[in-house]
Amino acid sequence: MKFITTGTLANIIHNIYEFDDLAVLFVDQKLNWGPLSKTDIYFFEDGEEVPSKMDDIPYFLEVELVKEVIDVWNTRTSGKRQGSKDIIDAVIFYAERDAYMPASGNEDH
Repeated sequence: MKFITTGTLANIIHNIYEFDDLAVLFVDQKLNWGPLSKTDIYFFEDGEEVPSKMDDIPYFLEVELVKEVIDVWNTRTSGKRQGSKDIIDAVIFYAERDAYMPASGNEDH
């Protein structure tokens, strides 16, 4: 396991394609996950166990899954809702529900 970087969830998602697919996001959940939530990224070797928390910050998603959620969101919305808020909402929706957010939006988030 190796610490990569820290930042806000919005900043990390904006730069997600710069990170290795095996890296994992841990996002502080003091209130609810949101764009300004403190986010740490760690790299885990293939086969290395990923803990549910790092320094009391809960597991969020693997970088590979975040990229997949963004790709699915862009496909479902025909690239018409690529704003950072829409994408962050779609990623948080997936992290909370293990399901993709409907293209109509996130009415109960």
